[in-house]
Amino acid sequence: MSDLQIEVGQAAALDITLHLGETRTVVTVSSADTEALDTTPMSFGTVVDSAQVQGLPLNGRNFLQLALLAGGAGDVSPASSVYVPNVGPSNRAIVLPGTLPYSVGYFLDGVPIRGLRDGELALSVSIAAIDQFKVQESFLMPDQGLNAAAVNIVTKSGGNQFHGEAFEFLRNDELDARGFFCTWA
Repeated sequence: MSDLQIEVGQAAALDITLHLGETRTVVTVSSADTEALDTTPMSFGTVVDSAQVQGLPLNGRNFLQLALLAGGAGDVSPASSVYVPNVGPSNRAIVLPGTLPYSVGYFLDGVPIRGLRDGELALSVSIAAIDQFKVQESFLMPDQGLNAAAVNIVTKSGGNQFHGEAFEFLRNDELDARGFFCTWA
C-alpha cells in the first residue's frame, strides 16, 4: 500500500477484501426500494502541491499569491468588496468565484486561522513550512467549515534532522523590464 497518495481535501476509496467469519446472529432488514445515499463531497478545488509552492516565484513570499492559480480566484479590490473598510489588508485575503472577500475561510492543518477582520488570514505561514494547500470553492460540507469557500493549508511534517532556508530579495531597477510607454532606451 505504499503507492497510495492522498492530497489535501481529497476523498479516496480503497477497496479492501474481508473474509467472512462464522455466523453467530442473523438479522434481516427489509425496506422499500430506496436509492443509496451519495456521501461524496460536492466541493471542488485546486491543489497546489509542494513542488509548486517551492518552485513558483512569489513577490514577497506570500503563499496566497499561489492561490490565484485556482480558476476564477482574484485579489481583493474595491470592486469585489461590499464592506471595504472592514476587510483586512488585500494581501491577506483572496476572492473566490461566487463569494465575497469575507466569506473565505482559512485552515492550517485543520485549525481555523481567520482573523478578526472579515476574510483576513490571521497567520502568515512561511513558504518553507507549507507542504501543499487546497483552494476549495462552493458546496462545502458542514465538516469543512461555515464559509462559502476555504483554503486548507497542510504543513510539512518534522524529522530528526535540522532544516533551514535562506532567501534574498533583489530589487534593482537595472534588471527590470522597460515599460510599454517608456521612451528612454
